Amino acid sequence: MADMEAVLCELDYPSYVIFAYSRGVSYALGFLAERNPLLSGMILVDYPAEHKVMPSGWAEDYITNYLVPAGRLEAIRPKAVKGIEQEAAAVEFYDALARTRFPVLIMRGALEGGLITPEDERKYRDAPPFGELVTFHHSGHDVHASETEKYNQCIKHFLNKIDRL
Repeated sequence: MADMEAVLCELDYPSYVIFAYSRGVSYALGFLAERNPLLSGMILVDYPAEHKVMPSGWAEDYITNYLVPAGRLEAIRPKAVKGIEQEAAAVEFYDALARTRFPVLIMRGALEGGLITPEDERKYRDAPPFGELVTFHHSGHDVHASETEKYNQCIKHFLNKIDRL
C-alpha cells in the first residue's frame, strides 16, 4: 500500500480512479480501506473483494506452470510471487466497499476461469452503494482479451460518468 501512496503523493493529482485486475483487486481494496480521500472511482476486474491466503506450494506451481510457460516473467518477478504466498492474510473488503461514496465498476467473466463466483457476485451487488457490475458472458478471467470492445466501452463509459460528477 505504501508504494501506491508514494506514487499518488508524487503525482499530486486532485483526484484519481484506481484500476485493478485479478489479485491486484485485493491490493486496491486494501488501499481503499486505509485511505481514500482523493479517490473518485474504482474499476475492479474479475476478482472477489477479498485478500486470500495462498496455499503452501502455490508460488512454485504458479511460476512453473504459468509464468514461465506463458512468458510472463517480465510482468511479475518470482520473488514477488513467493512474497505473496508468504505474506498473504485472509481479509474481506465488502464492508469497505459499502462505505464508498464514489462510483465502482466491477467487471466479471462468466465462463470457466472467471474468478468471481455467484456468491461473490451477490456480495458485490450488495456492497457498493454506487456500484455497477458488468458480466462478460463470453469470457473467463481474461475479459480484456476475450471481449475487448465491450471491455473498452465499459471503461470509457464509466470514466465519462465520473467526469460528469
